[in-house]
Amino acid sequence: MRPNLDIIRSWVHALRSGAYHQGHCAFRADGRHCALGVLCDHHARAPGGHWDADCYLGCSGFLPPQVQAWAGLSSEDPEISGVPMSVMNDGTGEHFMSFADIAAAIEQYYDLAIEVAQVG
Repeated sequence: MRPNLDIIRSWVHALRSGAYHQGHCAFRADGRHCALGVLCDHHARAPGGHWDADCYLGCSGFLPPQVQAWAGLSSEDPEISGVPMSVMNDGTGEHFMSFADIAAAIEQYYDLAIEVAQVG
């Protein structure tokens, strides 16, 4: 499966935007989202997306097949440099990463050129 880099870039932007507060162990709970939950929230804006409390399309911890296909990801818990996304978001110690760090890891893994507006 080939990643949809436009969707991946949008996901990275959302993780960095400050619009989401990082949560743990659930796609969303108490106004917070995990990194995978942010991707599900983007998918929810398309027709057919449906949140049911903290579950998205019947899933609560790993990506539903519809979101995997939409983003072109080959796993329900995509790995970045050998570390599952759920571990990056929910892990402790060396594996825990903030949204900004997760965004940077995704950028590096997919070799994305996220353009930054230049002054001048």
